[in-house]
Amino acid sequence: MSFYGPLLWWFGAPATTASNHLALDLTCTDVHTGRQVFSKRYEASPYSDTSWIYALGNDFNYPAMLAEVYRQFADDLVRALPPPKSAASH
Repeated sequence: MSFYGPLLWWFGAPATTASNHLALDLTCTDVHTGRQVFSKRYEASPYSDTSWIYALGNDFNYPAMLAEVYRQFADDLVRALPPPKSAASH
């Protein structure tokens, strides 16, 4: 190793980056009729992180990304489904 090798560490050369991207196609199907009630492609906000080799950051952010997609799907599904019939109307 030459004299310049340690300089790379000083100026940030020992860094790493991680990027996570997540896209899902989610569908809700009525089990009684087989009719597709709702279908949509969801993409979570991309995750990117740069960290030093000697203090690594999180490089796996998929659980949080999946939770974001599930929240979007649940909100969209509530809007797509008809309101439940009340017990009093039977």
